[in-house]
Amino acid sequence: MFKAAVFFARLPFAEKMNRLPPRTHLMGGKRKIFDTGVFGLEAWKLASGRKKVGSKNYLLAESFLRYVSRMDDLLDQVNPPRVLSEKTGYYKKDMLSRQRIAGFVNRARAMKSSGKLSGEDFKKITKIVGDFRRTAWKAQEGFERVGKPGLAEVIALRESTSGLLGRTVSAILDVCERVPESERGLIELAFSDAFMGLQIADDIRDVREDFANRTPSIALGVLAQNPAEMEKVVGSGIPSVISFKRLAPKSYKLLLGIAGKYIERIPADKNASVLAAIPALYFKITGI
Repeated sequence: MFKAAVFFARLPFAEKMNRLPPRTHLMGGKRKIFDTGVFGLEAWKLASGRKKVGSKNYLLAESFLRYVSRMDDLLDQVNPPRVLSEKTGYYKKDMLSRQRIAGFVNRARAMKSSGKLSGEDFKKITKIVGDFRRTAWKAQEGFERVGKPGLAEVIALRESTSGLLGRTVSAILDVCERVPESERGLIELAFSDAFMGLQIADDIRDVREDFANRTPSIALGVLAQNPAEMEKVVGSGIPSVISFKRLAPKSYKLLLGIAGKYIERIPADKNASVLAAIPALYFKITGI
């Protein structure tokens, strides 16, 4: 979906990397969706002050993540790249995609039938998921139309995909767990910012892989502004987790600054504030 070939063709040293089929990740890749998403499901309990999440509610949120994952995985298979409308049609014709969509809807309907969800809450959840899909597609479509996407465009794309994914997972659980309306906005915004912090940390960790796979990346967008550091990072045989900070100190500092702006926006609420520590913890765990 993202015309990565256009973006990466403008970067130095592209000829030094193996030329693989362009990636068209919607959310940064299937593994990234589950790493961030499942981590987010557990974090929601802390942010909301809940001691546990109902199993059916948890499974509904997980079903949503599986639905998004298949969307992303399928789009990655479309080669050569096609326009957005064609990809949308391709997605709707895919059997597993239809099964994932039906799985989410059927699970929500079963919860409604059993009384776990009210009719009003069922409508809210289906609207939340529909809004996510439409917003993410629109963001990807707009990004694809940019002739020479830069750092600002990549950040905007990730806010409307990765950041929105965090907000959507939180919104689903907020409704299922009947979190008071007055508390939902704070938790959902905090999740959006925390997911952006995680996305940047993940981009640093996977910078060489993303370069080779032509995946949109905030880390690569920053490195593109410093060609000397870019060459050192993508040309190094040392794992990027270990080498990024040493090989690209200027880019590393800028990336921390970008992540810090999201983390600083997380409210100092006694529960939601725990989300501010998650990206920093992720940086530490991965050795970044």
